[in-house]
Amino acid sequence: MKHLFTFIFITALLANSAIAQAQQTPTNTKCNDKSALSWQMNTETDMDHYNVYSSNFPLDPTIDNSALILIQVPHPAPGATEVTHPLNSTLSDGDKYFRVSAVDKAQNESPLSKEVGCLYDKIPATPVNIQILLSPKP
Repeated sequence: MKHLFTFIFITALLANSAIAQAQQTPTNTKCNDKSALSWQMNTETDMDHYNVYSSNFPLDPTIDNSALILIQVPHPAPGATEVTHPLNSTLSDGDKYFRVSAVDKAQNESPLSKEVGCLYDKIPATPVNIQILLSPKP
């Protein structure tokens, strides 16, 4: 029983460490539907596509995140060195976290990439200092 407790305790520490590390992703960078994700292309010859994962909270790479796939991006034609994909305009405002994985033609998926984050904001800021001018300037 002592070994089982030790295993659970170490596993919990590792999980908390991974979550804490993910939560350090800065989201003070603003992004919107004119922004794009970009990553270096996988150079293996049997590449099929990339899964782009998106969430409102840091993604834990140690669990199944398949429900969080935002889009599958086709592998680019030969000669390309990076992949760029616009952010989806259907995203809701708020903190967004993204990771990417590579998938080959046999549907083998790579581990998730490093996480990047931003504050997604497609709604314009509310006007401020609104006033009525009794004698507007010409």
